[in-house]
Amino acid sequence: KLGRLQQMVLVAARHSLAAGGLPALPPERTCITIGTGLGCLNETALFVENMLLNEERAPLPTRFTNSVHNACASNLAIEFGLKGLNSTPTHREISFEAGLWQSAMEISGGRADFALAGGADELNSYVLAAGARWGWWDATTPALRLFAGGLHKNQRPLPGEGAAMFVLADANKASNSLAQVAAIRLGRFTMLPGGGIDAKAEAAWICETLERNGLSLAEMDVVLCGANGWQSLDRMYLDVADHLAALAGRTIPCGAYKHGCGEYYGASAFGLLTAVGLVRGEIPFVHCHPTAAEPRPPRNVLLYTLSPGGCRAMCCVCA
Repeated sequence: KLGRLQQMVLVAARHSLAAGGLPALPPERTCITIGTGLGCLNETALFVENMLLNEERAPLPTRFTNSVHNACASNLAIEFGLKGLNSTPTHREISFEAGLWQSAMEISGGRADFALAGGADELNSYVLAAGARWGWWDATTPALRLFAGGLHKNQRPLPGEGAAMFVLADANKASNSLAQVAAIRLGRFTMLPGGGIDAKAEAAWICETLERNGLSLAEMDVVLCGANGWQSLDRMYLDVADHLAALAGRTIPCGAYKHGCGEYYGASAFGLLTAVGLVRGEIPFVHCHPTAAEPRPPRNVLLYTLSPGGCRAMCCVCA
């Protein structure tokens, strides 16, 4: 009776628990936060369509309970018997980081020792239709491909979907840590009067956040961004990367990950998965920003996400 997005999240959570060597989590000391932009859209649509076609005579109870945004997080709580904070933040492209921040605050505040944090959104006919109507993807331009030619090329976002879940732990409780996640911060960015982003202010915000968390720009090996083929957004990412490189006095490769998962609101969770793979040396690095020098093996990756609505998020993944 689980909806498709619920199944995706449950499978991802099981994989994460198995990878971390944690068959069970302490119920009272584990929280769940899952960021999603559209939630269980397919279940919502099926419930509403049935109501309209049958003039509200025969509602579908299971479709309704599966349609709410927190259905995925609630199902995990039931499946694993977890009783900590259960939250489903929804904030467009930074929905995942909002959930990641919540989990980190629960752990750092002493209210939890572990957390299941993730991001998930599904692709279906409703997303495809809305995206075409609102100009998210345009059939007249090529779909997003590997970035050997640079992000400035006129490419279109490639529709995608995914569910990525992570087991977070207090540093003193982690026995099999894959990577360290630090410097998680959310905010709003400033747009210039003529359009585009105030890249200088963004670079300063990033540096301030790193320093506040005992890190520095000099330690960052890669900026991993949410570039998706939409030219105006990609230009923002490259402008910020250029300012960061100027502050660091060296080239910092700017990488992207949406050629591997497509465009969806919770895609930055896949970005975090990519960052972990980079610092562990488990995946190759495809950099999209022209550079004369070969990028050094990444030990510290800055994950940076912009939402066209004016929001931003960042975190640092360290080996």
